[in-house]
Amino acid sequence: CKGSKCVGAAVKCDDADVCTSDSCDPAIGCKKIQNSATCDDDNKCTASDTCKAGKCLGTAISCDDKNTCTDDSCAPKTGCAYKANAAQCDDNNKCTDSDACAASKCGGKTVDCSDGNDCTNDGCDLASGKCLHKSAIDGGKCSDNKLCTTGDACKGGACVGAAVKCDDS
Repeated sequence: CKGSKCVGAAVKCDDADVCTSDSCDPAIGCKKIQNSATCDDDNKCTASDTCKAGKCLGTAISCDDKNTCTDDSCAPKTGCAYKANAAQCDDNNKCTDSDACAASKCGGKTVDCSDGNDCTNDGCDLASGKCLHKSAIDGGKCSDNKLCTTGDACKGGACVGAAVKCDDS
């Protein structure tokens, strides 16, 4: 009693829970009403955290980096993580084969289009993946691997040499 009145210290109803709206009703005491406030669930794998049914909940985020050469994961304390793998993949290059992941990138071994002919320029057609063998410049040096020819040179995509005269008279 103070000055002929009954007085008391105010009751603290704050429960430090962001998902409840706390108040004091003189007739019943502390009231805790669930709300839909924005909150932080301390989970780096969720976003748009809001209070639902008295709990702070977020919507799961996607850690998919669209890279087949990484294994994607999410840890609540650290968030998204991307670990390089060695999976088979397709580098979308028709001039490579045996495509596989290395250092988080997809690549393959270049197709060997060599035809063993010194008189052709060899390559791969990027659109079809087929080997191309175009005639080299006529007159380029080559070897037809025949002992009975001399002056071998490229002509029309073939190595041609002049016949050696073997007449010892």
